[in-house]
Amino acid sequence: MSEIRAKIQAIYKVKRFFQESRKRTWGKGEVILALVEMQRNMLIEEVELLNHNTPEAIEQIIQEGA
Repeated sequence: MSEIRAKIQAIYKVKRFFQESRKRTWGKGEVILALVEMQRNMLIEEVELLNHNTPEAIEQIIQEGA
C-alpha cells in the first residue's frame, strides 16, 4: 500500500513542477536537465526517508504529502 502512496506523491511532485515551469519559456535541453534534476532530488529524498525514519514515520510523511 505504501508503494501506491509513494507513486501518488511522485505524480503530485511532477504536476507541481510543471505548473511552476509554465511561468517561463524552456528549451528542450533545459526541460530534460530539469526533469533529471527533479528525479535525482526525489531519489535523494526517498533514501533520506528510509535511512532516518521508522516505517510508521515514513507512512505518516507520505500521507501528509499526498
